[in-house]
Amino acid sequence: MKIPDYRPHPSDTLHTRLVHALTRYDRQQESKRGYNPYALGLYLEGVKKVEEATEFHGVDLRSALVSAFSDRLLDVVLKACGLPKATQDELR
Repeated sequence: MKIPDYRPHPSDTLHTRLVHALTRYDRQQESKRGYNPYALGLYLEGVKKVEEATEFHGVDLRSALVSAFSDRLLDVVLKACGLPKATQDELR
């Protein structure tokens, strides 16, 4: 199934961009073997952690994303935020 691309609007918040990117990623994964139907809830919990870290603890956005997500999912959220892909050190 072809999932239409999300085109961010300049007024979109960080929350909106992350939720759209993670929902799109989850929809792509649901057709694959071993799909976890509870994964989207876990992804959204990561969004909550990122928002808390950046708003209340003053952590920069990239560091918050690296601590909340990993592997391919990290690249998905970095792209949604307009940041470059993860480095090898961040993937470890």
